[in-house]
Amino acid sequence: MHAALQITEISEVVCNLLDQPTLARLARTCRAFEDPALDALWKVMQGLEPLARLLPDSMWILEDADATGFQRYKLVQPPSPEQWKLVRKYTSRMMVILGCSAPLYLPSINRLQAIAVHSPPSFELLPPLFPKLKAIKGAFPRPGYITFFYWLNAPSLTEMDISWFDGDLAIDFISDMGTIYPNMKVFSLHCLRDKDPPNAVISGLSKTIRSWNRLVRVELSTLDLDTAAYEHLMRLESLTSLTLRLFYRCLPRLRQAVLPQKPLPMLADLTLYDRDPHIPWMIEWLSCLHLSPSSLHCETGGSFAEPQRVSDLYYAIAAQLCHKSLERITVHASSSPPAQVDLSSIRPLFSFSRLRYVNILHFCVPSLSDNDLLELATSWPLLQDLGVSYWVEPPALMPTFRGFCHLLQHCPHLQHLCIVIDTRDSEWVDVARPIVHNHGMHSLAFAYSSLDDPKRVASVLCAILPSLKKVNMGWWYHDSLPEDEALLALWNEVNYHLGELRKCRDSDRDTAQVVLQPTT
Repeated sequence: MHAALQITEISEVVCNLLDQPTLARLARTCRAFEDPALDALWKVMQGLEPLARLLPDSMWILEDADATGFQRYKLVQPPSPEQWKLVRKYTSRMMVILGCSAPLYLPSINRLQAIAVHSPPSFELLPPLFPKLKAIKGAFPRPGYITFFYWLNAPSLTEMDISWFDGDLAIDFISDMGTIYPNMKVFSLHCLRDKDPPNAVISGLSKTIRSWNRLVRVELSTLDLDTAAYEHLMRLESLTSLTLRLFYRCLPRLRQAVLPQKPLPMLADLTLYDRDPHIPWMIEWLSCLHLSPSSLHCETGGSFAEPQRVSDLYYAIAAQLCHKSLERITVHASSSPPAQVDLSSIRPLFSFSRLRYVNILHFCVPSLSDNDLLELATSWPLLQDLGVSYWVEPPALMPTFRGFCHLLQHCPHLQHLCIVIDTRDSEWVDVARPIVHNHGMHSLAFAYSSLDDPKRVASVLCAILPSLKKVNMGWWYHDSLPEDEALLALWNEVNYHLGELRKCRDSDRDTAQVVLQPTT
């Protein structure tokens, strides 16, 4: 063996480049590579079936189902010290466990849970069973499997993504997580039930949140907190990402909280879900705080997408968030069609001059003229990604190629765009000497834009967007109706002509390069 391969760091790099079958063969055939190969093989585990298979099947018997239909494995013979040593050999290498409670992996969890209560007497004096475990993702602490999650008491754990089921044991587990996993940094908890969570869950979760002082990212998309937990979160200087579902009970608790002068000072990403069908709690929540995130995502599931409420939300965002920090904004209405609005409804967002990413097309559809699009472009000169509309209901205004060129002129960094325009007025564009070039545009969706001359539109797009390969047709394939087939055919024809024009341009470039090559 080459001397370089005996260096631990080099062998680890080699093993990280290999697939699992190769790693398994390498661990069995080369003693020098055994440890680094096993480390790479067991580092990220999709379920724990391989761990359960380390022990013989004769150690368990499957009991009859209880009243809830749950079948538990009963341990016939506890593992011997040698078997515990074998288990530890592999658990000590695990760093990430994925989907450990998915239905496919529940039998292995059931069997491991049976041995968890039979740890040897000196087990507590030994190092943790999972000393390197950093993350548990996609876990479901079902009532019959809670003991297993207590078994994973790894102080090294810093990331957990779990979903909560009903059951007193699950509630106790949520309350104890702060003690079991004291060094948590990334925490995501979802509630797998439609009704509001009971007070016991809110109390237990709040207790856990208050015990973690190094949180970096928190996602509580379906659960609530008490006043003390809100106070704790708002004071965390480490928290950079926060996702909350807004309940009718959260606003009184937030108003009662004693907040610092500048809450969440390091917050970069803020995501708010408002599921209430009548009252926009999102607006009131924003009014309680003055934050400076760089990214904002708002989603409402109620009858929110009305012109006045659209305007109210945008005014609240502009009034409460720092104008110099916000770079990304997404607003989405998941259960109602976008509201048809005019420019005045979205004008409050123009105060955020550093926006790079704007996506509002699933929340409202602004009626824009060419001058309106020019005002939008001059307000957001740093735009890289813009989603503003995918349909416009007549008689609403639509920009033309003039407004489109204004947008490209004033937003030179634009790379992704979804907008509806009227492409029928394009005769003024000189395709030989276009007034603007944008070489960065990679994705363009005109969606349900009107069209009458596919070849002319393709020529214009090829002239002003030299890097564009085709118009994105994703909207048509997902949302088109039978009456839209004629327009869909025209846009497919545009893409055909774009491809032909690119071939001609590439051929001319190759010819020019041949002509310019010096003769030898």
